[in-house]
Amino acid sequence: MQNLSRTLLRTAIGMMVANQAAAAVLKLDVFVDGNPSPQTEIYLDGQAIGHSDSNGQFVYEDIDGGRHEIQLVIGDKRIPYRFSVKNDEAAFITMTGQSGSDKAATTIQHVALSALDLSAGAAGISLDSASGDALEGGNIQGTVLGAADGKPLRNVAISVVGSDYQTVTDRDGMFNLALPAGEYLLELKHPDYRGSRLRDLRVLPGMALALDVNLDPAPADGAAPARMEEVVVVARYAAANAIQIEKLAVGVVDSVDIEQLARFDDSTVSSAIRRVVGVTLEDGRFPIVRGLKGRYQSVYFNGAMLPSTDPSRRDLPLDIFPSGIMQGIDLQKTATADVPGGATAGHISMRTRDIPDEPFFKISASFTRGDNHSDDALKSTTEGDTDWLGIDDGTRDVPEPVKAALGVYSDPRQTGGADPLSREVREAVGEGLEHNAIVRSSAPGDVSLDLAGGKSWELEDQRLGFIAAARYANTWSNDRKISSNFGPRNRSNPDEPPVSLVEYSETEDTNNIIDLSAMLNLQWDINDLNQLGLNNIILRHTTNSAELTESFEITEYIPPGAPIVFRNDTNRSMAQNVDWVEEQLLSHQLWAKHHIPLARGHGWASYLGDLAVDWQLMTASTEFNRPNATLYTYEAGGVEDEYAFDHINSINQYNLWETMEEDSENYRLDLELPLEPIAGISWTFKTGIFEQNRDREGTYHKFNYSGTVRNKVPDEVRFDPDPRRLFVPEYIGSGEEGSGPLTANTGTIKPEDDVGLAGNDYLLEQEYNAFYYLVKANLFQKLDVNVGLRQESFEVAFEQYEYTPEPLSPILDEDRELPSLLLNYMFSDTLQLRAAYSKTVSWPESFELIPRLFYDFETLIRYRGNPELKPADIKNYDLRLEWYPSDTESITLAWFSKDLKNAVENRFDGGFDDFTYYTFANIDDSEIDGWELDLRKTFVLGALQGHEIFVQFNYTDISSSVDVAQAVDDYKEYDPGRPLQGQPDYIVNLQLGYDHVDTQQEITLIFNRKGEELAVVSPPSNSNIANVYELPFNDLKFIYKKSFDNGMAVSFSVDNILDEKREMEYENYNAPYYSSSPGRKFKLKFNYSF
Repeated sequence: MQNLSRTLLRTAIGMMVANQAAAAVLKLDVFVDGNPSPQTEIYLDGQAIGHSDSNGQFVYEDIDGGRHEIQLVIGDKRIPYRFSVKNDEAAFITMTGQSGSDKAATTIQHVALSALDLSAGAAGISLDSASGDALEGGNIQGTVLGAADGKPLRNVAISVVGSDYQTVTDRDGMFNLALPAGEYLLELKHPDYRGSRLRDLRVLPGMALALDVNLDPAPADGAAPARMEEVVVVARYAAANAIQIEKLAVGVVDSVDIEQLARFDDSTVSSAIRRVVGVTLEDGRFPIVRGLKGRYQSVYFNGAMLPSTDPSRRDLPLDIFPSGIMQGIDLQKTATADVPGGATAGHISMRTRDIPDEPFFKISASFTRGDNHSDDALKSTTEGDTDWLGIDDGTRDVPEPVKAALGVYSDPRQTGGADPLSREVREAVGEGLEHNAIVRSSAPGDVSLDLAGGKSWELEDQRLGFIAAARYANTWSNDRKISSNFGPRNRSNPDEPPVSLVEYSETEDTNNIIDLSAMLNLQWDINDLNQLGLNNIILRHTTNSAELTESFEITEYIPPGAPIVFRNDTNRSMAQNVDWVEEQLLSHQLWAKHHIPLARGHGWASYLGDLAVDWQLMTASTEFNRPNATLYTYEAGGVEDEYAFDHINSINQYNLWETMEEDSENYRLDLELPLEPIAGISWTFKTGIFEQNRDREGTYHKFNYSGTVRNKVPDEVRFDPDPRRLFVPEYIGSGEEGSGPLTANTGTIKPEDDVGLAGNDYLLEQEYNAFYYLVKANLFQKLDVNVGLRQESFEVAFEQYEYTPEPLSPILDEDRELPSLLLNYMFSDTLQLRAAYSKTVSWPESFELIPRLFYDFETLIRYRGNPELKPADIKNYDLRLEWYPSDTESITLAWFSKDLKNAVENRFDGGFDDFTYYTFANIDDSEIDGWELDLRKTFVLGALQGHEIFVQFNYTDISSSVDVAQAVDDYKEYDPGRPLQGQPDYIVNLQLGYDHVDTQQEITLIFNRKGEELAVVSPPSNSNIANVYELPFNDLKFIYKKSFDNGMAVSFSVDNILDEKREMEYENYNAPYYSSSPGRKFKLKFNYSF
């Protein structure tokens, strides 16, 4: 009967071609719940034209070439589909849907009638035997599990009965068979399981038939052999889409493979994204893309722009985001109109996991110990009961007696009898300050705990669900840093280097870092067209730091490379720094996605697709708290002298409290409307608005003592490195004659000087608005075009004060128009070429504008903002050739170029002839050029495919130059022909992995190397001799992982196997400037999922 229907179909089409050479033909196949749908009522352009036959097929010959709409009536649902067809062409349309749904997966293929061999009988146009050029095939793909334990089954032999088509399941029990369209009988065999045959599997053109199969264990030895079962499985159809995100994107996009996060031991987003081509990390927390730092990046978290938790940075540290909650991490390296204009280097998009179909819970824990977990680590004597959580319990709060001096200028040396604080209050303030001493103790190993889970509930046509995650990590680092400052020196021998060591310091730095985060996402799928959700996340990052720095003033001639020998009269100092810094981000995001059908009847309205509406309201608050940071400096007159307190002032001693609070609101609305193909061209129109408002308040309260303690306190107190013995009521006075030698002072400027931009407290308001529109077009399935325009405005107003704030003053108010054009040409299904041009802008961040000195406690560098800073304007050019030989291998080669106008760099403040701190300045012109190569491939080896080797290699070569020849005097440049600051010469990433599938063991090696880069731009004055470059650093990591059938996994890893040092050198002199020893780390990790 089936062969008869096919013969009739061929005959009918043959008659059409013979009698109506100029007409078009419609061939329709309709399936519901995977089965042919007979007697389906069919409308063409609003007119009833018939019903499908018993096989769900329908042929209609009386159709003109052009644009049409068909509608299927299934039950009480009408399913529309718009298509176009030419004369002398047959349109083969396959539609498959589910009962009760008004949606259907649809594919269409156009075949020239002249290409059909109607005389070939059975070899004509039937779906299962058409010529390769006539009808495309589809796929059968699925997962095979053990019925007893639900675990994936590997090496299940899958074959198509009566053909040569066959495959085996992989390590995850998954398989994929590409087959011509038709109906098949599949056979599954495994020596340890009962065989099974799956019948009535219909492969549709351009469709993927997805199914899940459970196999029962084979009978025990001696039992009767099991018969092969022949069963019918429940399957589902979807449009085939095996191409990766990178392949489908219009622009240059690199995606992190979420499935590989566990392999690479990526517990945070920062460790995961560093494996992307052209990406490195700064301080292990902040991504650098193509050598460009945070000021040239934008970051979205679930479509929201989150503020930074650090007042001295603009970029968000990615190590506070646990990778286990992520569904996708993408880096878009070409700017489009729908991403922020600051995405010069790239736009990082992080998306958390969707609510699950099945409930899950996962727990993982790790323990790490390394070279720097020593027994002589530094710790502060100040401890609170909740320090282990990274939350100060009030131990470091401003003491009650000290609060009387907040917001007051008190310095008896300057105010005399007019000091606003009485003698009693001033003494009480000095006696009330708490002091942090440093002791040596053992640093325990690092520990971490991650929890994640989720569940959903079906409520008729609706679905409710949640996904939650929490993370706790407590880590330690104990680093030794060496800094060497060289300067010009006269020498007796002209053959000797003209430079000599002038200052040398050694720093021991112990940091205890506590990360605490939690996420709760709620989602309501109202129906197929509407979703509503609420995302909540809190992220905390706390640093408890103790640091000892020993510095030497060198007077003798010590050229580069010579041994360092100190004379007996060498002046020395020992500084003790203690810092406790809490950073917190709390964000709530209310979002919704809607799809509104707009197609109506005939005419232009019939071309309209569903209008996609995506909106989001976000509130975020960030807090930065640095309570009771202390500095104490001891001095010695010679290398054999003991360190002692002598003269105490605001330079060598302080107690300070610094805070920052910011409230941010984001509003985002995106509208996207696709149009059905018109003359072979598909169109999509997109527009949107974005608004961000930020209000920030920063406070800074500094207290210090003044006085001379030599001959006024016992020597055993002066020579004791514990400040708690010196700063006691016995030695603290009011500054008046006869009182103690030490007097507490507060305030940095006098009240009468608190005018204009003065002081250390500040208020800031920032408003960022954007509007964009873009058009996407696909031309004949060959060329993708994305053209758009983004308009941005940026306003900043602030007030800097010490005691009394004045009205905020506008400091920046500008707008930009940013066009973009992206092209993607598909030479074939595996080869494509991308090209892009865009304009972007880097808006100055608040701390770069406010002219106040601030201290980056992580880099230990002082900065001062520059209110004259201009936005940087950038032109970007990209070209990338991509080859995807298969789903598991790819080769991409990219070239990029950037022209920067008014690029921003860190420089010494030449305007004040002060070289003790950095400021921010614009460079007139600079250029960046580079190319990237990325290779990925998986090899499956062994007769039973029991061995897999994974290889990924990427290389980025970068060159840059700046044009500051006309501004050397203004900028005090040492080398006007230098490269751009922070640009490495090259970046290399290599990942090698071996899997023994049968025993579920994995071995992975990860290698990263970053080339030489300009770190410090030195002015040609004072003791500066040259610019400073950071040398290449080789980072090699080893990971071993063993998984078990019960859902448990154990891994062991080693960081920095080569025990490399991080080093900087002066250019041309091979003179050391800085070095540190991060040491090796050994980590043991447990995971359990159920």
